[in-house]
Amino acid sequence: DLPYSKPVISVIIPMEYHRDQWERCWESWNAQTVARSVYELILVVPPDFQDRAWLDGISADCLELSSQSHDIDLCAAGAKRANGKYLLFTEAHCWPEPDALERCLEAINANPAWAGFSCLSVPVTHNRLSRAEAHMYVTDVEYGMHVHPWRKINDNCFVTSREAHESCGGFKVGVGHFAEWMLAASYHQRGYKLGYFPEARFHHYFCGSLRELDAFTLDFVNGEIDYLGGEHDDFNIHLFEIPPEWPDQGNFDRDMARAVLNIALQGL
Repeated sequence: DLPYSKPVISVIIPMEYHRDQWERCWESWNAQTVARSVYELILVVPPDFQDRAWLDGISADCLELSSQSHDIDLCAAGAKRANGKYLLFTEAHCWPEPDALERCLEAINANPAWAGFSCLSVPVTHNRLSRAEAHMYVTDVEYGMHVHPWRKINDNCFVTSREAHESCGGFKVGVGHFAEWMLAASYHQRGYKLGYFPEARFHHYFCGSLRELDAFTLDFVNGEIDYLGGEHDDFNIHLFEIPPEWPDQGNFDRDMARAVLNIALQGL
């Protein structure tokens, strides 16, 4: 309970995609076992946020009103506003267990070589689609945390030193949630070590909506296409594999097969 001139951790919560869980998220962050002076909460609010009346009861120090709407853009805006030595990125449809920040501080102290780490995301489901959605995402996250050499950023529970985050350029806007992979690649390319700390637990709500699942999937894929298909001098691009669907997408197209055959015959 010692006073701090600046918070140790800045918790950045983009208020897009809250899935009606924002009140539970806010209450859980205000019920942490560590002293309130240790951390600050930054709610980054898009212009189309519907519950404006609720914001009247929130301290102005906690609010960042943005002209942007995308989660990643809001995270970038929150990082610029943050005062902490460490940044914790999460989402408004996620809520921490009461000791989550206490566990995060333990991880920081016990792993000085880590520039950042992801925590454990615990699925909260309520219908068959939400369970299928959770299984898909959890499988991918576990692969990133335990198998993949560098894809260890889960943006619903990611803690990083401010210095490393700024050195890597932060979340890149304009590429949707593919920015998560891009930032992980930047950490890896610059020699920063990322860890995984499942002792700090965050509950992640899956809404089980085809419309929202479709929108999120397209958001990621469109960002991936824009990045891999664009012209740029990003030295991280060699880390990304071309999705196998891209070269195989015309395998069962008769017109394309005829065109390829004609080219081959002309070559003969």
